[in-house]
Amino acid sequence: MKKYSIKKQAHPIQRMGLFFDNVYLDDFCYSKRNTCRKGDLFMSECKLNHTHEDVKNKFVSVSAFLPEDMKPLFDVFFSKEHTQDLLNDVFHLLKKYDLASEKERTARNNRLYLVLKNV
Repeated sequence: MKKYSIKKQAHPIQRMGLFFDNVYLDDFCYSKRNTCRKGDLFMSECKLNHTHEDVKNKFVSVSAFLPEDMKPLFDVFFSKEHTQDLLNDVFHLLKKYDLASEKERTARNNRLYLVLKNV
């Protein structure tokens, strides 16, 4: 893993509106310049806005494939209101999770933990 020091004013984690110091990011997350590269999780843009209910339904459909310790974090996530960007991001991390390779699942898990532990 690479270690990037993300300055609060300079490098927001893309599309989440959250800021972290000394975040460990893997090759599937964000570069120092916060730009997408081939292989990044959010390379393509979705034009749909996914509702809280859409995200919950997607979670239910893939929950059998998610790590057990992540499931209680989703209970907390669903008990709160979130921005549209965050709902869209979580939906796309869950989308086709069951079909993802082990490497991609690990990257998605890292991103999901980052979101779920900081909302």
